[in-house]
Amino acid sequence: MNQEEEDDDSINPESLPVFRKGKEIFDLVNKITALIPEDNEYLMDVKGFMLSDAAHSTKTLTMIYRFEVLKKIPKNEKRPIFHSRRLI
Repeated sequence: MNQEEEDDDSINPESLPVFRKGKEIFDLVNKITALIPEDNEYLMDVKGFMLSDAAHSTKTLTMIYRFEVLKKIPKNEKRPIFHSRRLI
């Protein structure tokens, strides 16, 4: 399979609704955590956890979506290629 054929069958995670919603959530969490004062060590730790959780959730939801899509395709049919390196 050459690169051109692979591009036709690939799915960009950024085009998936679940990814876009996860990105919206991450952006919202990022705006909220920007309000945390930098001189409070405890809250800065919480900020790190919140941002990490938001980013991880987006990736996890996209991977679950990928699994569900592939599970529905019969094994003898051609399957799309997901490029996970494009995830957050």
